[in-house]
Amino acid sequence: MTITVPFTCALLSVILISGCGERPAAAQLEYDGAQAESRASVSESLFSSDTAVIGNEALEKILDGVITLKDKAKVAVLPMGRWNADDAGTAGANIDLLRDLLSDRRVVSVTRIPSILLPQDKISIPYIREACARLQCDLVLIYTVQCRITYDSNVFRKDRATSHATIEAVAIDVRTGIVPWTDIADHDLVIEEGAANDRQLWEQARLASVTKGIAQIGGDFNVFLTHLQ
Repeated sequence: MTITVPFTCALLSVILISGCGERPAAAQLEYDGAQAESRASVSESLFSSDTAVIGNEALEKILDGVITLKDKAKVAVLPMGRWNADDAGTAGANIDLLRDLLSDRRVVSVTRIPSILLPQDKISIPYIREACARLQCDLVLIYTVQCRITYDSNVFRKDRATSHATIEAVAIDVRTGIVPWTDIADHDLVIEEGAANDRQLWEQARLASVTKGIAQIGGDFNVFLTHLQ
């Protein structure tokens, strides 16, 4: 008597048998350390697209270089972004706050880069360094402000405005173009004022949150300066 086995059952048997095979040993799946030791070490980029931007020799010097702060150093400040451009008075007040926070005795002046020294259509690090060289500044602190306001109007309680401010800052050594310090400050501030209109609420919340962020940036930057040789 002939017994016919359905194709699906036979196929299932094959799958079950193959699934029960032994798994590769864990050691075979791990990286072979002995093989790595036999390979030559690579200490520079071998990709031509990388060296077209910056050569390996220059890159090595930059990574090994040490930024120092000379006596009687001058620091330039450059607020960037639309928020600062639309409110020059606030940007000036922020620079005054930064000037008060920089207590390192080697810093003799903190000055804002005049806009006339920079091309407004293509501000870049080379142009910023050139402007700082004209001002004889050793370091430049660049920061941007991003500010978002949310409103909460309520008939039964005071209106509320919340400002979400983010300040990003970088310091550039004018002589070398190296960026030895970066910082980000995030601050939320809630202001309640029943008698004020929305515009006043927005201004109060915005200025207060940005001022707190600038104060944090200034304090962190001052700590960085005090640790420079």
